Amino acid sequence: MKIQIKLIVLVLLAFTSFSILADSKSRVDKALLDASEKAKQPLIDSLRSYVEIESGSNDREGLLKIANLYEANLKSLGFKTERQASLVGTKADIVTGVIKGKGQLKLMLISHMDTVYPKGAIETQPYKILGNKIYGPGIADDKAGMAVIIHSLQILFKSGWNDFDSITVICNPDEEVGSIGSGGYIQSMAKNQDIVLSFEPSDDKKASGFRYAGVDPLILATSGAARVSLTVYGRGSHTGAAPENGRNALLELAHELLITRDLPKKNPGATLNWVQAISDGPQNQIPEKASAIGDIRIPRDGAELKLVEMIRETISKDRLVPDTSSEVTLIPRRPSYRADKRAMEVVAIARSIYQEINLHLAEVGTKENGDAIVGGGTDAGFASRSGAIVIEGLGLPGYGYHAKDEYVLSDAIVPRLYLATRLISILAKNGVPTKR
Repeated sequence: MKIQIKLIVLVLLAFTSFSILADSKSRVDKALLDASEKAKQPLIDSLRSYVEIESGSNDREGLLKIANLYEANLKSLGFKTERQASLVGTKADIVTGVIKGKGQLKLMLISHMDTVYPKGAIETQPYKILGNKIYGPGIADDKAGMAVIIHSLQILFKSGWNDFDSITVICNPDEEVGSIGSGGYIQSMAKNQDIVLSFEPSDDKKASGFRYAGVDPLILATSGAARVSLTVYGRGSHTGAAPENGRNALLELAHELLITRDLPKKNPGATLNWVQAISDGPQNQIPEKASAIGDIRIPRDGAELKLVEMIRETISKDRLVPDTSSEVTLIPRRPSYRADKRAMEVVAIARSIYQEINLHLAEVGTKENGDAIVGGGTDAGFASRSGAIVIEGLGLPGYGYHAKDEYVLSDAIVPRLYLATRLISILAKNGVPTKR
């Protein structure tokens, strides 16, 4: 009899839970959805204003211009702002805004203002709209993220919403070069937050061909990033009078780049791409020093250490030019990001929000054999080191990052605004997961 009663109770609980879940999926917040639709064109206007200010990571003047604009946007929403120079690099300004409310949630929203494009790229890759695609240098990565933050908050504040303890917005000027001057700051600020939402872009699935079903994805894991420096020391000598006395460091460097390029195949937890090479000295001298930089992405934490040891071992056993020596140095850049159990609970809420508007939210970067699938590194890595819950990929879906004809999908603007505003309001009302 007791067993039958327990079974009946379990069935009733299951039915009740299912009914609540089913009801929540169909309960659209019409006010937020209507506001998101009305905000679409203003967001597009903001996108244009951001894109037409060129702000490459080394363009201090452009970075200061866009920092001025973004700070003004935050002030118009009631934020108290401050500017501080990033620690290294161009030392352009990090923009931080803080606003206080009357609730419990401590929320941080992050994006970045720098791009990889050189000054003048806007002339050959102008802002333009073709069909449902909006083009421009850095438009997806990450000027759309900047815009989604501003217009999501504008929607919420216009409704009179203040159900939060504090909202902190950070926009940094050096993400594309590893957040070398702002990563520590982001990590320290995240320590005092309940949750951090990062507004990097996610891929347009049709263009990228990734295998996850869905309209738009969130990013659950990203690779760490590092650099490896390879320097070869040879012997200088006159190229005409006594070339035989020289020991050509450049030739040895070229040889070492070739024999190490496929090492990641034996160490699949890290990738390696040699991206820069240079030799010192005059053009009429056998080079006595040559160096190269390699970009390492780290799907599996710690794999970069093994890769560097493999590079050292390989070049020590196979030298082309005698009497030369080599030095290999690992330069850490950015930690990896993994969505933990708490973050996955928030992702489940986000997926239910998309279901409210009859869309499916995919998940990209799930781990296979402990590896992160997404190769790009983001500031979510720094934020997650703080212990806060971190969600990545809330910017606009697009494609062509760091390349010609970068774009975002205009069809995704309303769903993404609705996702951001609805998610923030739910987290403020119900709280965030606490168990790791």
